[in-house]
Amino acid sequence: MIVSHRHRFIFIAVPRVATRALRQALTMHLDAMDWQQQNLFAEYRLPVADLASEEHGHLSVRDIRPRLPDDLWQAYLKCAFVRDPFERFVDTFLSLDERGTPSPAEATPRMKRALATERFRSRRLTLPQSDFLIDEEGDLATDFIGRFETLQSSWEALCGRLGLEPVPLERRRVPERRDWLPYYDDELAGMVADYYRADLENFGYPDRPEPPH
Repeated sequence: MIVSHRHRFIFIAVPRVATRALRQALTMHLDAMDWQQQNLFAEYRLPVADLASEEHGHLSVRDIRPRLPDDLWQAYLKCAFVRDPFERFVDTFLSLDERGTPSPAEATPRMKRALATERFRSRRLTLPQSDFLIDEEGDLATDFIGRFETLQSSWEALCGRLGLEPVPLERRRVPERRDWLPYYDDELAGMVADYYRADLENFGYPDRPEPPH
């Protein structure tokens, strides 16, 4: 999470959606009084004790909203980025896999077993993106949603909303777009669609894996 008082925005960091690249680009525009949640690499100013105590940077709307003043929440632009749930699932699973990059024949059965377990489904990295962006009433609480599939142009659109200079995102911090379609068979596609149903509906993604455009 980033809260910029200078530019009046709240950035909600959804895991595995180019968060490192977006954080780095936004951090260039922050001043000393702006807030940023700690991440794996550094600690930043966040004078909200119970939020600062979290040992990750992926806080949800329901984590953040009750702990910020109402006038700040209402006045600041709430922004986030999302990703095709089918691509994001494969990318997340492979990023957690300690065996390198397994072939679809090796990985697809393990993906099915993992997704069937509560331990895997409850990890913050694998939660539906909607879980980070909906409020207590179940409504999306963001004013701007960019897309990983159009990352640079979405970033430039956000910069336009915020009045920032739209510098190019650092490519080495953007997750590699793997060839993820071969990992899907009908059964896995159905399992992923069921688990990420809210994402498919909230963000308008197709309910079956499709080639990247």
